[in-house]
Amino acid sequence: MDTSIIEHAWRTSFQIVVYKGNSIQDDSIISFGSGFYLSYNNNVYFITADHVLHYDDYIEGKRLNQDYHVAIVTNIADKGKYESIYVPTSGFYCIDRFDSQCPELPDFIDIMFAKASDKITCPFLTDKLLDDSCNEIVNAGLEKFIIPASNISDVSNNKKYIITGWCLQDISTMIVKRKNAIWCDLEYQETKIGEDIILKSPVSVKYSAWKSLSGSPVFNYSKKLIGMLVEVNDNDDTLTVIPIHKILKFIDLCSKVKPSI
Repeated sequence: MDTSIIEHAWRTSFQIVVYKGNSIQDDSIISFGSGFYLSYNNNVYFITADHVLHYDDYIEGKRLNQDYHVAIVTNIADKGKYESIYVPTSGFYCIDRFDSQCPELPDFIDIMFAKASDKITCPFLTDKLLDDSCNEIVNAGLEKFIIPASNISDVSNNKKYIITGWCLQDISTMIVKRKNAIWCDLEYQETKIGEDIILKSPVSVKYSAWKSLSGSPVFNYSKKLIGMLVEVNDNDDTLTVIPIHKILKFIDLCSKVKPSI
């Protein structure tokens, strides 16, 4: 595979930390996930899976009204230059209940987005990306970038897809143990009722090898964004992806209700 495809996916995937309280400490971290920035309609949005922040809601099948905080990992090694390696992010939008009487809204379950702040001054950088032989594919310290709306595409049954990110190993200490994840040669299997995409992995899917990848952008080999990862199934080695046009439809709907979005 062209390594530029891997680099593109790596430089557009961001890791997020979910925590409770006013700051990120050892005992305040709830979970990790992934997300991406998308430029759309003259705005920039950070997009992730709703269950990353509201996991218990999806276990119970209803909103529990328990909100935690979200911060994005910058990968800045020099802590003296910036206050933290995390950039707090707030103002997320998601459907407020799972049993809505509005027929459109249930289709938008597990989508969450926030309008990007204009006050972020520090860059987001790459961590180094290694292959299975520990060869460095992407250098550390490269600036990450925003996906433009012109760089999106529908899924196709004759193309292959890629997901990259960090697989969480340990959150027991502030020195987070992470493992590179590169999942390629994913193939289209079907589109479910509700438009969600099912991709098939060429290798056996083990949940532990995908942990914290929910919310990751999914690309075809032409570097086009086709959607966001929300679920893996180790029973049949498939992945569930919410298509990007469905995410944009939700952003459009929210923007009509609240024009400032």
